Amino acid sequence: MSETISEEEQWKIINETGILHKIKRNQKKKPPIKKEKYSDDDSESNPAEDLEDFKDEIMPLWAEVVLISTPLALLHAVFEYVVYIQYGFKNEYSIFRLFRRSLPIFCLLAALTWGTNKVKSLWLLSFIQVIASSLSGVYLIRLTLEGDKTFGTMLKTPGLAVLWIYLIIQMKLTPAALGIVAPLLYYLKDYMGLNSLQTSN
Repeated sequence: MSETISEEEQWKIINETGILHKIKRNQKKKPPIKKEKYSDDDSESNPAEDLEDFKDEIMPLWAEVVLISTPLALLHAVFEYVVYIQYGFKNEYSIFRLFRRSLPIFCLLAALTWGTNKVKSLWLLSFIQVIASSLSGVYLIRLTLEGDKTFGTMLKTPGLAVLWIYLIIQMKLTPAALGIVAPLLYYLKDYMGLNSLQTSN
């Protein structure tokens, strides 16, 4: 028959061999597990501010200014060149005139883009942009369809067209849609009977 060892004798053997002390020493030598520390600011971060920071990282303001101003300035040059072609003044449109007209347009668009991005969150800016886009769009259609069709009058249309396009792309979806409504209604007024209603009054 196998002899059973009492619990007191088991503890006596463990203490004599020192196994328990070796296990404790080994546990002390293990490096503590580092826990990631999260500050209170992370838990209370604003998602809108984080999104703005992310947007700033992927698209700096200077890059946005260049990307918007450069093609619109070139588009103005194309529109103006088309006017010169239509009125038979193609030979008078020189490289010097191209740079003389495009450079101020680029600087103006760059300044507008830089300034509007600084105050983009103001509702007053959106209101002004809607009014300006509506007026420029209506005036552009009026000159194109109802103007005297002279060369000097048509030279005003490239600037109005570029200004209208710039205002539309700078606004959010809802204000941009509102900026299209007035020019569209003005263009369709003959089909909607508004023109005859105005003449009768």
